[in-house]
Amino acid sequence: MTDKHIKEFDQIKTNFDSEKRKKNRTLSCARLLDTFDIKKARDILNKSDELSKSEKEYVLKISKRMLNANINSFGVCFGYYVMMGAEFCERLGLGKEPFVKKKLLTSFKKHPDLFDHQKLENFFYRTREDVVTFKNPFLRLFPKLNHLFVVAFIYFLLGLFILSGKITGYFVLGKETSYSNYLGAFLFLLGIAGFMLFFRKKSS
Repeated sequence: MTDKHIKEFDQIKTNFDSEKRKKNRTLSCARLLDTFDIKKARDILNKSDELSKSEKEYVLKISKRMLNANINSFGVCFGYYVMMGAEFCERLGLGKEPFVKKKLLTSFKKHPDLFDHQKLENFFYRTREDVVTFKNPFLRLFPKLNHLFVVAFIYFLLGLFILSGKITGYFVLGKETSYSNYLGAFLFLLGIAGFMLFFRKKSS
């Protein structure tokens, strides 16, 4: 089974009758588009240490601007500019995101003569989706659900269930002593701690 984005790319490429490209197009575009914003984004990506949240947001903003480029503004450099935006996203770890591939395909479909076909094909193969024969229906319904949140929620529910079970006489160990209160409280507190850790990570 082939990645759907690669399949669509191949179809567009097959239907396109390739024209001769100017050898100096890439070099001239590189000079033309070496603006302050792009230079700054490239310098951030070339840092050896881990990027901060604000740095990632800045590079992503510039990348999206490039992906949304207008043919009227960039002429023959249009494909080069859009491709650079996708490559910036890839370096941020977002190359497999659908919004990146869709933008690339949309631009390529409209102006296939302005793209380096080999470079674009390499990008799609580098970022191809893993072929999975069976997908968990739970993950389909909740694709972005965090594992920590799920575990915390389960502990929270179990704690409540066991604590409420004490009232009805469940989970009684031994003849006279019940440990359900301790077990329920422990699981309940684990759930609360998990929630706090989840929201702390999310806000950082």
